[in-house]
Amino acid sequence: MPKIKKMDSEAGPNNHEDGAILVVVLVLIFAVTLALLAYLYLNKNNSLIASNLAVQNAAQEATEQGVMEASNLLSQQAANPPTGNISPWYVVPTSGTTRPSAPTASFWQTCAQTNNCGLKTISYGSFSFNVYYVVYPIGPNTTNGTYYYIAYVHAANTNGGGLGVTIEANLEK
Repeated sequence: MPKIKKMDSEAGPNNHEDGAILVVVLVLIFAVTLALLAYLYLNKNNSLIASNLAVQNAAQEATEQGVMEASNLLSQQAANPPTGNISPWYVVPTSGTTRPSAPTASFWQTCAQTNNCGLKTISYGSFSFNVYYVVYPIGPNTTNGTYYYIAYVHAANTNGGGLGVTIEANLEK
């Protein structure tokens, strides 16, 4: 009677491949997990970027409304340029002055309390902004008798959070 040889896993013909599939599956699971974590991280950042962009756009719209406010107040003045201290938003011209530069961030933080700028609260969508503005006379337009002004307008969240937006606008009256 012939002897029957018993085959066990150690004596099998493919003993050098045992466990290889397990290693490949573990590597694939690790790669998929990394891809998922990267996606979640990027998705979180995209939401944050979109939120910041919405706030910035709203602040830009608020500054444009502030320019309109300064322009309307300027158009109500009889003299061109106005003389004397008519309000905190208007900077009285002095002889020999050069073109003004944009006010610093510290100016905008305190100008309303020190009565050095105009202030209007503007709501835009779900956002609310304190809009500060100052107007500087620049000089006459000799061709048509109008006068040039520069308005600096700054919008900041009413809750104090986030960065403000400052713009410069050229006005003519």
